[in-house]
Amino acid sequence: MHDGQDDQRIDLHDDALLRCLRGKLSQERQITAEVLRLMAEVDRRRLYAQFACDSMFAFATRVLSMSEAAAYKRIQVARAGRRFPTLFARIGTGRLHLSGLCVLVPHLTADNHQELLDAAAGLGKRQIERLVAERFPQPDVATSVRKLPTAPRPAVAPSTRSEQPMAAPSSPVPPDVQQTAPAANTEAVPMLQSPLGQTPQADRAEPAVAPTPRRAQHPPQPLSADRYLLKVSVSGQLCDKLRQSQDLLRGQVADGDVATVLEQALDALIAQQLKKKYAVGAKARRTKPQPQQSRSAEASPTASPATSTRSSASRSRAIPAAIRRAVYQRDGGQCCFVDPKTGQRCQARAHLQFHHDLPFAKGGPHNVDNVFLACAAHNAYFARRDYGAAHIQAAIDAKAVAHGASRTRPGEGRAPAPITTASGHPHPAVDATDNPSQPRASP
Repeated sequence: MHDGQDDQRIDLHDDALLRCLRGKLSQERQITAEVLRLMAEVDRRRLYAQFACDSMFAFATRVLSMSEAAAYKRIQVARAGRRFPTLFARIGTGRLHLSGLCVLVPHLTADNHQELLDAAAGLGKRQIERLVAERFPQPDVATSVRKLPTAPRPAVAPSTRSEQPMAAPSSPVPPDVQQTAPAANTEAVPMLQSPLGQTPQADRAEPAVAPTPRRAQHPPQPLSADRYLLKVSVSGQLCDKLRQSQDLLRGQVADGDVATVLEQALDALIAQQLKKKYAVGAKARRTKPQPQQSRSAEASPTASPATSTRSSASRSRAIPAAIRRAVYQRDGGQCCFVDPKTGQRCQARAHLQFHHDLPFAKGGPHNVDNVFLACAAHNAYFARRDYGAAHIQAAIDAKAVAHGASRTRPGEGRAPAPITTASGHPHPAVDATDNPSQPRASP
């Protein structure tokens, strides 16, 4: 370990670092399984009572210093493990995890637990949610648009806060963590009923509650095999746009169904973005064929550095629309990186960039054989492979300096010259862009 406070690095080779991480993770899983066994036995003997705790949940949060979420998951799975001991072994081997088991536990019975646990082995939480939705479908939720209430600020004198004892934080679940099946989905925050086109009535107002803070976006919750529940807080402007869309589509969607309106709007948006970024649906244009060239041409003895520089300077970095369209359709809108050891392909579909197998700055052509899709992380991975980590870091630092200098007022200074490649062109890390409609060369 280095002594720097902001640069705590582990002096291990990449392979040794990965082996160490996998080993520690395996130990953590085994320890978690053992902790669950112990918690199940403490709960069975009710040993929490001697610590002035009325429940296992209170004991876990107050005495064991667990967070509410961690205590809830472990208690729920530990109690299920008393009924189905195979849970502990599956957690120890990594076949199942706590988040996924919390979804499964309410549906486990003596008859189906083996089959359900086998089906959920190796799946993520979202996949397990879809599995449960297929096996135990729920009815659709009625469509509604509601207005969130405005919460008044509590008037508390500063002097009274220090005099009164601090109240214990409310638990997200009942202290005894009942193992009952989840109830029908309802709104957790009291809100005013406001159907589309109507104004909320003041006499129907319910107690004001603080608005829910902005949280990380999660995929819609599955209700059945092909039905999902989507909840989202929107602005008044978006709500007005939704009403206007319903009015414009009354001839096609007579009842103004929100799901149908949203689906048509998303279809139009997706088509627009595919055409803009990947030229999908755009009118094909005739393009001049470019010479076929592969990475092996980089080492050709007949190509001099001066010739490579002149050929690169005379070419445009913009990838033709026909090439972008063909590459997107061939790669299926997904990163093409494949783990050479496991054969697993990267599943990223966001922040895709066009990558040149033979880098554009080294003479790589714009053709379907040399261009493919890569996510931002693997695009940077290829750049480090082709140019070296030190060269890429220098380019990133230069870009950061140039970006900071561009914010200065006129006359205060100039941005330094950008780092270029051996062929004299701007380095890919300097003029990077996440917009495939203006693709950058990526090694």
